[in-house]
Amino acid sequence: MKRINQKKVIDELCAQIGNDSSQPDHSEYIKKRLDNQLKWYRSHANSNRRWFYALTIIAFALPSIVAIINFATVGEIRFEFSNDWWEDFKNFKPLITAVLSAVTAFITFLIGLYRYNEHWTNYRHSLERILSVADLYCAKADPYDKPDRTPKFIQKVEEIIGDEISQWTDDQSQISPSPTRPKGGNPAAPA
Repeated sequence: MKRINQKKVIDELCAQIGNDSSQPDHSEYIKKRLDNQLKWYRSHANSNRRWFYALTIIAFALPSIVAIINFATVGEIRFEFSNDWWEDFKNFKPLITAVLSAVTAFITFLIGLYRYNEHWTNYRHSLERILSVADLYCAKADPYDKPDRTPKFIQKVEEIIGDEISQWTDDQSQISPSPTRPKGGNPAAPA
């Protein structure tokens, strides 16, 4: 995937906005708000991607190890080794497989609880939407080809950020009920 040069995008936006004499200078918005949002989305998307990949790989590797351990010590099938450590290993096999299975279950729980894959794709999607709007703005493409293009651009960026925040809030309310809503009660009823 081609890495987007965020500094170049921000510089281009500031130059475009600075050259638009019909509009007030919104370059501070670009430098502070937009640049920070792009950095936040990129870093959180990358962090969630790394956690998702790492935990998923571990969650798939550990059961494979358990299967190998179980196969290596089944009945008469035995790999020959010269030391007595093999007998010691066979004695600890139930403990080892139980611990690895418990760790696998816990990691699977973490993947489901923190939903790293979902957050990664949501943050990346928001980042790409903002960059797409920025490209349209810089190209002076519709709807950013009219004199009021800068406020429309800022409004669209804030709408994208607001959509992502709303989605995150909805996701969080599904995980745990709000403190003002009685558990098991009618959500439409007054608290």
